[in-house]
Amino acid sequence: MLNLSSLYPIDFFLHPWWSLLGVLLFFLFLMNVFSWPLKKSYPYLPLKGKQHRFFYSLLFYSSVFIGFIGHLMLIMALLGPAQIKREEEDPLFRPSDGDVVLLIDLSRSMLADDFMPNRYSVVMKAVENFLEIIPKDHRLAFLFFSERLFAPMPLTFNRDFLKESLHLAAIGDLGHGTNLGDSLMYALRLLKDSEVEKKSIILITDGVGQVDLVDPLVAAEKAREMGVVIYPIGVGTQGNGATIPHYHEKRIIYREKIPGGSVDYKLMKQMANITKGVFFSIKEQGALLSSLQKIAGKKKMLPSFDIQSSFYDLSYDYWKIGLLFIFIFFMIDKLVFCRGGGLWMLKK
Repeated sequence: MLNLSSLYPIDFFLHPWWSLLGVLLFFLFLMNVFSWPLKKSYPYLPLKGKQHRFFYSLLFYSSVFIGFIGHLMLIMALLGPAQIKREEEDPLFRPSDGDVVLLIDLSRSMLADDFMPNRYSVVMKAVENFLEIIPKDHRLAFLFFSERLFAPMPLTFNRDFLKESLHLAAIGDLGHGTNLGDSLMYALRLLKDSEVEKKSIILITDGVGQVDLVDPLVAAEKAREMGVVIYPIGVGTQGNGATIPHYHEKRIIYREKIPGGSVDYKLMKQMANITKGVFFSIKEQGALLSSLQKIAGKKKMLPSFDIQSSFYDLSYDYWKIGLLFIFIFFMIDKLVFCRGGGLWMLKK
């Protein structure tokens, strides 16, 4: 069935140079109509005299008009008309092209000042920027963790809600340790009912799992079974040089060594390898946003804006209409008006 409503509006053309072939076919059509004279014969009609000639002319010019429209449709089809996909009326319930859970570490070590002013502030700023660059057809959810877990909301398209939820938990609200394994398992629960093919977990942490009830590698294996890709991001300078400053009246009175040690690089790489993700080691604060941009922009990582899913290709509808009209034209032209031999005619 022809979908005439899809013939408009057209936002852009996919391959405009192909229209040259359509123009060539159009000129061949004009030559066929005006340069190849008709035989001195008329289609058989149960009419005589002027009526016979009138219907003959009407049928002839109608077939030419049909052929003209058909060739225009072919030229449009060759141009590759496309229509940009618009959001549904309710953007919160439109289909998702990818689901992402951001796991954000809120343990005390995130207050270390090897990044200025501290790791926590740098991570929050980078995540806010990430919300601006992640494709709008992806749903996101935050999961904050330390010893305990906190998920402000399920997967959502609403970027405003996500920005507000960034500040619903702070350092110390969820304890002081690092619980990697349980956090990953809960993130998988958020993705359990997801029906999209592209599911990802971005884990941002600066520590080592200390209070896990579930082995992080077991969680990674579960993620692989579910088709979820994990992108671990280790934040902080390598080694135990970073410290947490303690202030009194805006002055540092002493520095505390980070409890639990630095990022478990071996574990992070193993989780990434198991799920076919990528591990990022962030030793400079500017590198965090760059890593998130890579995750959001590379198809081999978190699939982002895919041109094949951003528009509707309308050329198929033009092909159907164009070929139908040209078929009708040739049926009349070859069979009725006897160009090259016809079936029904009445000689003068």
